[in-house]
Amino acid sequence: MPWRSILVLVAACSLVARVSPAAAQSGQATQLDAARALANAGLELFKGGRYQQALERFQSAERIHHAPPHVLYIARSLVKLGRLVEAVDAYRSLAEERIDPGAPKVFEAARADARVELERVVPRVAALTVEVVGEGVTVQLDGRAIPVVRGQPIDLDPGEHHVTATKPGMKAQERIVRVGEGETATVRFELPVSPIESPEPAPPPSLVGPVVLIAVGGAGLALGGVMGGLALGKRNALDDACPDPSACAADNRALEEDGRTFGHVATAGFVVGGVAAAAGVAWLLLALSEDDEAVAVLPYAAPGRVGVVGRF
Repeated sequence: MPWRSILVLVAACSLVARVSPAAAQSGQATQLDAARALANAGLELFKGGRYQQALERFQSAERIHHAPPHVLYIARSLVKLGRLVEAVDAYRSLAEERIDPGAPKVFEAARADARVELERVVPRVAALTVEVVGEGVTVQLDGRAIPVVRGQPIDLDPGEHHVTATKPGMKAQERIVRVGEGETATVRFELPVSPIESPEPAPPPSLVGPVVLIAVGGAGLALGGVMGGLALGKRNALDDACPDPSACAADNRALEEDGRTFGHVATAGFVVGGVAAAAGVAWLLLALSEDDEAVAVLPYAAPGRVGVVGRF
């Protein structure tokens, strides 16, 4: 470190300590003493290579009392820590600062050093160009959202960086970028306009229920038909054996009872089978309809007939 720079800081600290009696009475002397103590501590830490602690001391001193040497050593500490982008900002603010003609000469010397060192540090700053395909994309650099301007690189410190691109409804894309001093890296993200995803079609309705019900209805109707045929056969046999019902022998009573039983079973088979079949058909029509409200089918049963009623 140039002895001139050390002398500049020591002189600045001495100037900070010189206050008028009026200032001392107002409490400014205490603040200036604190700034001088912090700057001296920062200088010792800087000379010992403890740059983070030195940076903190110089920043604290600057917050208490502004002095160009404080800013100069803030920038130098940032350079030592590899935080070149922040160092350039600190150097530039000091290089562009207006120094009053009557200000201490160490202030002008600090500004002159800042201008020289700024020219050395600027070429060392790395850069990153982000290319994005798609609208509504948010890009983050090391967890901090950054604006993306096409073709405009972003200054950043040399080293490894984490770049993330996110877009609502799409999976985030991530890149790890390693860039050296003075280098420019480029990352590209493609998050095009996502097509409007149509909802998945509903699964087709299950036809097992209505088919089983129709089958049961068919079986009932078949049973009714068979029993009806048997009942009719018994009736015909009774008519042949006993033309005159008033003079019918007791042996023929069995034919009459069997015919009556078969008739009852046939009637029950027709009614139950008809209702089941009608209900199965109604269920099937509703299951196959695209608009449930457009189709309404209900089975009905009445003496001597069964069927369905509905709206189609």
